[in-house]
Amino acid sequence: MEIIDTLQVIAIILVSLLYFFVFYFVFIKRERVKRIRSYFFKGLVNIFSSNESTSSYVEEFDLVYKKLKEKFPRETNQYRNAIEILEDIFTQINVQDINRICKVYKLKEDSEKIIDKQKLLDMIKLIKEKRPFSSINSKESHLLMNIKTAIETNNVELGNTMLTQLSDNIEIVENNLRNQERQSKKSFVVAIVGIVLTVIFGLSQLIPFISTLIN
Repeated sequence: MEIIDTLQVIAIILVSLLYFFVFYFVFIKRERVKRIRSYFFKGLVNIFSSNESTSSYVEEFDLVYKKLKEKFPRETNQYRNAIEILEDIFTQINVQDINRICKVYKLKEDSEKIIDKQKLLDMIKLIKEKRPFSSINSKESHLLMNIKTAIETNNVELGNTMLTQLSDNIEIVENNLRNQERQSKKSFVVAIVGIVLTVIFGLSQLIPFISTLIN
């Protein structure tokens, strides 16, 4: 009987540790994302503090983005380029109270007056003008740039060739997405079954243990 009670205690501890580590890693991930956004916000505030042109803002932010990407590659992996982080910041400013943002990311005093939505939009617009198609991967971006060149130079042969390659690439991407969707559904079912079994197992070990304590 003592062995069974010991096993029940061990099972309860293991299940508790499992949930603790899941919560811990989720919490750590959120904190890392928050820290990176804080760095980008602070960089943007410092950049906007100087009265310069939009092109200067873009150059300075590119440097900030590059250095943070080098220093925190895993944390910044969610952002493929500077436009994505600028759009993320712009979205947050529009859907959240600016004073709360300054508090959450521990920005310096009067930062809410410095962060300018129009300046952000101008930066995003300028980057997209200078680097069209930069939000997609390099392979498709290269094809689209060639198509743009073909249109501007009236090179029909080049345009047709690039369109054919782009069509092939899109077909490959669509096939990969369908395969990923099928795999995701299978993984989701397996994960749900695993969670249910873990909960059932934990309860089956916890209930007898509690009953023993009560009795």
